[in-house]
Amino acid sequence: MQSEPTIGPAMTYRTGLAARLSISYLLVALIAVVVVESLAIGIVLPDLIGRQDLVHRAQVTAYQIAQEANAANQSADPAVLDLPAGF
Repeated sequence: MQSEPTIGPAMTYRTGLAARLSISYLLVALIAVVVVESLAIGIVLPDLIGRQDLVHRAQVTAYQIAQEANAANQSADPAVLDLPAGF
């Protein structure tokens, strides 16, 4: 005849152990996610910001060149294209 399981000190110990293992697993998984996300942000974000800065600098430079070319072509003869040095 088999005896039915009873809740005793051994069963309570197993339940506590299972809870501690579950919490430990969740904490390790959470820490791993935070580390991987931090590395991803640290690698991707500077590149993204640098690319945006490059686009902005190119736009500012193009605008300045266009202003110089426009100022140089404010001559009396509109048929003559007179560009600044370096064009």
